[in-house]
Amino acid sequence: MRKWIALLSLLFPLALIAQDVIKVGIFAGIKSNGGKLVASKGDYIVVSERDTLVIREGQSADFRANGEEIRVTVNGRSKTFHRKLTFRINGWDCEFSLQPSGLKQRTYYDNLNVYAKNGRVIYVNELDLEKYVAGVVESEAGAQYTKEYYKVQSIISRTYALSNLQRHQKEGFHLCDKVHCQVMFGKVSYNDDILFAAYETQNQVLVDQDINLITAAFHSNCGGHTVNAETVWSNSLTYLVGVPDTFCLNMKQSHWEKKVPIGEWESYLKEHGCTLLPDSLDTSDTLGVEAREFFRGDSTSIRLVDIRSKWKLRSTSFVIEQDDTHAYFKGRGFGHGVGLCQEGAIHMAELGHLYPEILHTYYTDVHLIDRKLIDFFRE
Repeated sequence: MRKWIALLSLLFPLALIAQDVIKVGIFAGIKSNGGKLVASKGDYIVVSERDTLVIREGQSADFRANGEEIRVTVNGRSKTFHRKLTFRINGWDCEFSLQPSGLKQRTYYDNLNVYAKNGRVIYVNELDLEKYVAGVVESEAGAQYTKEYYKVQSIISRTYALSNLQRHQKEGFHLCDKVHCQVMFGKVSYNDDILFAAYETQNQVLVDQDINLITAAFHSNCGGHTVNAETVWSNSLTYLVGVPDTFCLNMKQSHWEKKVPIGEWESYLKEHGCTLLPDSLDTSDTLGVEAREFFRGDSTSIRLVDIRSKWKLRSTSFVIEQDDTHAYFKGRGFGHGVGLCQEGAIHMAELGHLYPEILHTYYTDVHLIDRKLIDFFRE
């Protein structure tokens, strides 16, 4: 199957595929009644049915909402728009800087739609999918790694985005810029390799055996072994199964410690009908078990994920010891442990492993294909 996918992908050159546009709600969740846009690269046009206002590179536009209307001022000329205002690129490679009132300025690619609702404004960045992917990668992963790793993260971010395009449909855009979608602070600003990585993997996504986009879960550090999806969530997934990982063991987030006052810890256990055993306990022994449980009482138990949430631990893989004053958690890894381990992937890339190998290390029985071929393979 994988050989056929690779062969057919070569028959559909990526350069022949038209660009795709994604709509992202930016500065999501803020309360803003206006702000300033600067044409930081290229020219912009304020779209209107009867007239146009041109913003030349380096010039700015001020806008403010009043009820369901937006008033915009450019070079001393003002116009009022009902409900929606669009700043449209006048060229092919344009960027704008946006500063809502009272907030820090951020710079974005392509177009901006501004909507007025009850005296507030909603910002929607309308941009090329690959530019969005690059912006997410820098925001989520940082700017200090190899291009090969950024290819890995680009494919994960693209797969995630395309499988969640309906998340904010009722609000008039596809995704927002918060954690529950994917963080995006704007354009790539610190490492051009990130933008190159996005375009060098253009349209590549991960699919399962039924040619459905996968849930491309990832976390910071698995502590030496990833875990099954059902360990953290309610359902199992064939491609999200625990695998050993030696590449992340000596990375920044590989080990952690936390102490909890012994009285609070014992009270918590008592509330759940559990008793702390006299010897230290190592939860890493349960890696890969379907329902990871830690303490057991006569008729109840506490899942490790619940303990992690309660005490704000970095992971569910830890040893616990106690004395008269504290319970000591000494753990490995950072995050839920499902899917790709970022620090493991980073180290693999540094050692020369290529992005397809890295992806197949963490996701089981998946295919890396051009998303334009999904319907073809399903048929």
